[in-house]
Amino acid sequence: MGLGKTIQVICFLRALAFSQAETRGFGFRGLGPVLLICPTTLMHQWLKEFHNWFPLCRIAVLHSSGCFRGPQSHLLSKFSTYRK
Repeated sequence: MGLGKTIQVICFLRALAFSQAETRGFGFRGLGPVLLICPTTLMHQWLKEFHNWFPLCRIAVLHSSGCFRGPQSHLLSKFSTYRK
């Protein structure tokens, strides 16, 4: 805890976003769509850090407390399902 892992990941994603490296097989340069899975207790901390360190990044929180407006059944509800 407190080692700066969140900021390291955000800075890495920011560097990818501003790079011109081509992603093989996807037809875009720089940063493509990214899915971050974190515990619910850290979700708002990640959001706050993204706003501080990478304000140009578009973020959608896929949780009932976030900005997702679709059916509840489409939310990622169990981390253990996707951890494998």
